[in-house]
Amino acid sequence: MSTGILRRDTASTFEKGLAVLSVFDGSHARLTLAQVADLTGFDRAVARRLVLTLRECGYLEQEGRDFFLTPRVVVLAGQFFESQQLHIGVQQLVCRCAEELGCAVAIGMRNREDVILITRSVPKDMPPDAMPLFGTRLPVLHTALGRMLLAQESTETAEALVQSAPMKGWTDDSMLTRDEIRDAVARAREANCAVVRSEFDHHHVICAVPLTLPSSMPAAICSLKHISEAQARQVAAGSGPEDVCAGQPEIIDTLTRYASLIETALQTSPEFRN
Repeated sequence: MSTGILRRDTASTFEKGLAVLSVFDGSHARLTLAQVADLTGFDRAVARRLVLTLRECGYLEQEGRDFFLTPRVVVLAGQFFESQQLHIGVQQLVCRCAEELGCAVAIGMRNREDVILITRSVPKDMPPDAMPLFGTRLPVLHTALGRMLLAQESTETAEALVQSAPMKGWTDDSMLTRDEIRDAVARAREANCAVVRSEFDHHHVICAVPLTLPSSMPAAICSLKHISEAQARQVAAGSGPEDVCAGQPEIIDTLTRYASLIETALQTSPEFRN
């Protein structure tokens, strides 16, 4: 999605530096200069200058021929949390919500065509990987968080994102046309909640409701609940509830209640008042 800013008004070298940082992930924890060049598509001389600059700035460390991220990158995340007043009280409420629902819970925000998890919690009796880690990027079109975030945007912005965001069939149940996605976003806007069944992950129902942060940037809180094989077959057969939030009223009510508690906690925190 275009931001409307002319290329001549941007710093291409800075953009390239961020692109270098983005290629380091769980599959590429350590990279050589040649590998960085291959993954970014940059000339090797350009990749070398960018990597060495990031090393000098403290964002990359070197061991032999390998480069890897340093904890300094987390400082940026910490500054984001501070700017949004996402203090420990918010995390405690997310944990309480997960325990009450008996399933994983997360808060997400949109970054262009991705949904970014900014905090999450898993009940004590569930494996830690029941919900992706914070900082994980998710598709905006095929997740409940994404559709709820799109529903909070203006009609024009939501339409532009529906048209431009990557369309992929993650599962056999994924919506495969932009018209279907547009209708799903419209239903989420009307119902003030979004429910996605097995479209991004097999055998999961994900519910999401809106959440207002002090910055007024759209956010949403969601639950991720496992469904049985029989329930998954019902979804595939189209025999599930017609209404977007039907069949999940208790989950939706609980998420809405905790969204309100989180908003109150943010509004009454010293950081917010200052």
